[in-house]
Amino acid sequence: MGSINIGSSLTPFGTIYTDSITANNIYGTMATGSTSSDSWIINSDNATADTENSALSFERGTTTPNALLSWDATNKKFDFNSGLNITNTLGAPYGLIVASGNVGIGITNPQYRLHVVDPTATANGGYNKVFMAHSTGLASGATSQFAWGKADSAYNQAEFNFYYAGDGSTGNQLRLGLNNLPSVITITGTGAIGLNGATTYTTLSGGNITDSQLTAGRVTFAGTAGLLVDDADLTFATDTLSATKLLSSTSVSTPSLISTGSITMTPLAGNNLNVALSTTGDFAVNTSDLYVDTSAHNVGIGTTI
Repeated sequence: MGSINIGSSLTPFGTIYTDSITANNIYGTMATGSTSSDSWIINSDNATADTENSALSFERGTTTPNALLSWDATNKKFDFNSGLNITNTLGAPYGLIVASGNVGIGITNPQYRLHVVDPTATANGGYNKVFMAHSTGLASGATSQFAWGKADSAYNQAEFNFYYAGDGSTGNQLRLGLNNLPSVITITGTGAIGLNGATTYTTLSGGNITDSQLTAGRVTFAGTAGLLVDDADLTFATDTLSATKLLSSTSVSTPSLISTGSITMTPLAGNNLNVALSTTGDFAVNTSDLYVDTSAHNVGIGTTI
């Protein structure tokens, strides 16, 4: 028995009421349509153990291929043959949630929670920008942060912080730190570096270290808490070390001033070589070769009496 038509293209039926329709094909033009069912099943006669692919196709007219939402039974995943734009105009609190599994961009078998592969060929000296994030609403003095670690709590996550001082400002900064310690290392727009939240910065260039808090020509030493400091009383130029004072708690021999040869002290022309002694101290050369008793105002040669 062949097919039997109900109505024709010229004389269609008005309304058909039925509990169910079994058909090989349903086609035609529908101006509107709806279903009262709370679910819609595609490929409902599938009796396999999930080995049969299925798809929902959207006609694109003369452009091919059609847009497809496909179920890949082999890999147990949905495939979109086009991009996906989630507008979230309904205002849901979460735009996209992946409850488990790995997410891949540019890779079909991601091995990590977020696995990105960019095969783009980049010329020598170029930048292959794989990841980029912009906080376009960032106000001056605010910070944009990228963080990862064990938990969002003190010292349990590492943080990349971008401090925004102003549009195109060299005051903009990259701050590397930990939760509760956001500025372990700070890099300014001038290339200067600060440590542990310092507001003054060191410049590294050409293999040299420049500290804006130090003065050229002065000798640098470790001060309180190991901070590098200098002082105008101790300077070095060419091969000359200049100090306004040499101080020992006991005598010049403790600590000692030692030379492998003769020691020559040369005052500037027209100036005396003065040795200032306490009124209770005497001046001696090799114990008694030359002795000056400062309290008695006597000079001895070969004697201390």
